[in-house]
Amino acid sequence: MTEHASHTAIITKRALGGVFSRAEWHQEGLTDAELRRAMREGQVARVCRGWYEFGAGRLEVKRAVRARARLTCTSALALHGAWDLRPAYPHVRIRFGERGHTERRSEGAPAFGPSERGLLLHRPSRGGDVPLGRCAVDDVELALRMAFECLGARDLAVVGDSLLNRGLVSEEVLLGIAASGSAGAARKVEGVDGTSMSGTETLVRCWLRGRGCAVETQAQFDGVGYVDLLVDGWLIVECDSREFHVSPAAAAEDRRRDLLLVAMGFVVVRLTYEQVMVEWESTEQALLKVLARGRRISGSSVGL
Repeated sequence: MTEHASHTAIITKRALGGVFSRAEWHQEGLTDAELRRAMREGQVARVCRGWYEFGAGRLEVKRAVRARARLTCTSALALHGAWDLRPAYPHVRIRFGERGHTERRSEGAPAFGPSERGLLLHRPSRGGDVPLGRCAVDDVELALRMAFECLGARDLAVVGDSLLNRGLVSEEVLLGIAASGSAGAARKVEGVDGTSMSGTETLVRCWLRGRGCAVETQAQFDGVGYVDLLVDGWLIVECDSREFHVSPAAAAEDRRRDLLLVAMGFVVVRLTYEQVMVEWESTEQALLKVLARGRRISGSSVGL
């Protein structure tokens, strides 16, 4: 591999979303002449002044730099590896004093509200302003700082859980960011524990605890292993992801585990991704009925 190709490979790996700046190119010791050569050879394409992409860069990242902004909050955290909340509009950070505003939403409000040019703009206060760096995507800590001020408690729990569970941020850093933010940010961190293995699991856990249920995450049982949620000591809720529960072998293992748990006297409820993320209204009503009936239906397995 030539030195030019080696440097290009490094930038490709570092450039989240496939977009990089001319400053990042120079940081690797590459010249403008080499950049022009890469463009002629079709390795690189221009996005806007000072910004380029390898192959097909992520649209939300290109939109951010074209707006003289940086991808941030949940949009940036998803690229770093956090659970993707799939907001209706990319979250971008602009400089203090730039035109725009940050739109917030209250807990339970539908999706993210629209904003100028179809971007949800984060504009830090004068004291909290951070210069726009040479990278198109904010780093984990800065994006998380924006998330604490933007997301509701439930969505923040989803993002925080996935960051902790996947080792993308430490508990110390998470608590430090919460403590340095607003009073609301400090309250939101109470819903984060880092034990949930998926966003759907976090959402269901928050819903159950919001209704006064005692919820233990990743409880362990002999012959079964870990279960997602143990509720009030009698109900087990398993949140089946698309990734790990679709194969015949995985389905057979799920049935084996369910049978053992039912034999122990537990009620077992399995929820699909669609039931939590798409069909939550009907799922919620069914879960409320299960909770109301309580132990009277103990020793059964339920697929809602």
